Amino acid sequence: MEWEMTYSVSEVVDYLHDVFGIEESEIYDGINKACEHGLNKNGELFDSLMEYSTYFIKSKLSFNEMIEVMITKEVGN
Repeated sequence: MEWEMTYSVSEVVDYLHDVFGIEESEIYDGINKACEHGLNKNGELFDSLMEYSTYFIKSKLSFNEMIEVMITKEVGN
């Protein structure tokens, strides 16, 4: 069985706002930056943000640092 997770923009923004405690405009900027660097080419950016944000919070990294790591990983592939 294959699982497919899908989230709306508002669900992702609300969740990231709650866990990182940052303004929604900063989240939208990060999402835009991620898209500009090809992180949504397979349509899984929102799933990745929701899944990996927990690990970044536990590592005491910011939302912007999470986006930068994701971009660096994508560019390196």
